[in-house]
Amino acid sequence: MTGAAGAALMSALIASACGGSDFSSGGDAGSGGSLAVGGSTSASGGSASGAAGSGAVGSGAVGGAAGGMPGTGGAAGGVGGGGTGGTSVGGTSMGGASMGGASMGGSGTGGAGSGGGQGGSGGMPMSCTPAAPNEVWVNASAQPGGTGSADCPLRTIQAGVAAISTGVVNVQAGPTYQGGGLLIPSGIAVKGTDPATKIDGAGPCIAGSCVVRLEKNARLENVTLFPGDAGADGVQAAHGGQPILRHVRVRGGRFGIVLMGSARLETGVQSTDSAMGGLQVLGGANATVTFNRGSYVFSGSTGFGVNVTMDAVIDMRPLDAVNSVQISGNNVGMRFAARDATPGSEQASVIKYVQFDNVDVNLEVFKKVGVRIRSSEFAGVAKPIRLHAPSYADFGTSTDNGKNVFSRDVTDVRPVMMVCDQTSSSPDIQALGNTFPSCPVPPTTVNQAQGGGCPATATGADLVALYGSTQPFNSPFVASCQ
Repeated sequence: MTGAAGAALMSALIASACGGSDFSSGGDAGSGGSLAVGGSTSASGGSASGAAGSGAVGSGAVGGAAGGMPGTGGAAGGVGGGGTGGTSVGGTSMGGASMGGASMGGSGTGGAGSGGGQGGSGGMPMSCTPAAPNEVWVNASAQPGGTGSADCPLRTIQAGVAAISTGVVNVQAGPTYQGGGLLIPSGIAVKGTDPATKIDGAGPCIAGSCVVRLEKNARLENVTLFPGDAGADGVQAAHGGQPILRHVRVRGGRFGIVLMGSARLETGVQSTDSAMGGLQVLGGANATVTFNRGSYVFSGSTGFGVNVTMDAVIDMRPLDAVNSVQISGNNVGMRFAARDATPGSEQASVIKYVQFDNVDVNLEVFKKVGVRIRSSEFAGVAKPIRLHAPSYADFGTSTDNGKNVFSRDVTDVRPVMMVCDQTSSSPDIQALGNTFPSCPVPPTTVNQAQGGGCPATATGADLVALYGSTQPFNSPFVASCQ
């Protein structure tokens, strides 16, 4: 091969690697060869190379079929094949130039090869990574077919719960999720990525209907529930174990939160604007509802802010001045239903750092309920405390001062506290070390003999009114200023 022919061949090969964006240009024609000894001839066929299409995943196949070996005068080279690119970004194959072969001793030049074909459209997306054994992700806006991993989430909370036997279902905030009586089994936590993560729609539940129901050791966190029906509850938690609520907010419904037994509230639990009650505690013997350090709100109910029935115990001992409970704007703030047996010390509820400001009654404690009230504020005499005898309410002792604050307007003559159905002087109602409206003068007690219970509106009392038998009786009320 002559120097000119070699240079032409090298030029064609370079051209084939640098084709156009859609089609490559044809190859340069081969130059005529020189006569070899013996007079034999040879021809150099052209080749075409298509560059791969570019895709998000995968590369296109290399195009380019070899040009045919021409006869005398040189036939045209073959057509460069089109590459197949990926589907994420459709690439265009780069058609290679085909070099026509030149016959040795011939006078003609080889024909130019045709351009390479266009690349195909993109390829399949990257395959989803598998979900962890004890952790799945959910996003209602995700594409179908997810595995539950963070990059390929499932679309419903129900699917996430069904995918694991224990562990965490992470619910990505943004879209609205359907509850419909969503069951969270024991050992599973459903956790929103933000407290504004919205779940609405009620369905069959433990009793009636609700948005979410928890089994005995389930956990619900960082969600806002909308029952959407005055006959449906936000959360119902089963008896047994200790279900946990953290940053759970319920808006509207019949009862915001219904606890059938023991439970732990960690922080940020709220129920507002319910029809019958914000927090309904139905626990039996040995059932304790613990308020861990944090802030809580139960407000705006036309029924109760918090209603405690049967023998359940409320434990607010972990709270402090910063981590407190607001019970306000309800018809009745907090209510403890009557019990049959005299409570022991271990059965006494502890109410601490609660701000009461309700419509009719701030606190109502029925007979034989042991409850200790400490460091709480009771605003307005129009919302008195009602105690039903025999009362075991304790607002402060000589060794453990109450540090409660009772307030009323200076022109108001209604009592801050009423003891209803009083028929004897025992047990004593302790209220030592508090702040009353008359402090530093110790509060006084007025006996108002009256058959039956407390009237809807009490007047004529200084601070504490005792209602009971038609005969006067000694006051069991013992109080002092802080």
